[in-house]
Amino acid sequence: MVPPQARDIFLYYGAVILLGVFLLFRRRTRRGMRLRLRSHGSQKPPELNGGSPAPDNVVDLNPHGFSHIEPAGERPLNVVFNFNGHSWDAYEVLGLPAGSPPEKVEMAYLESLMKMDEGSKPFLDAAYQAIRAQWKMYRVAGN
Repeated sequence: MVPPQARDIFLYYGAVILLGVFLLFRRRTRRGMRLRLRSHGSQKPPELNGGSPAPDNVVDLNPHGFSHIEPAGERPLNVVFNFNGHSWDAYEVLGLPAGSPPEKVEMAYLESLMKMDEGSKPFLDAAYQAIRAQWKMYRVAGN
């Protein structure tokens, strides 16, 4: 026969364990994180804002949406692109220091094509095209 004090301890521990199991396995509704995607330096279009159009004296300094190239002549040194679900630095892929001039980029791209097998060509092409797109945007911005 179990003494009364031991029986009480078993009841208390059993209740605590049951409460812990209940809290562990209860279903909670979780809401996902809300993303607030905005282009750098620009405003939402008036139809999305729900308000009146922007005044005439407001100038959108970044007409290309999500580009990081500023009209003041600044450009980022790194070019990040996505390939097969992963983010890569295009200059690192080609084995160049960040911000290398287009001439060196083209030479490194051609050398890499000669060294790599045919299966790596899409990856190298993606890196090269990302750098070219950045330089093109930089030149379009007037720099």
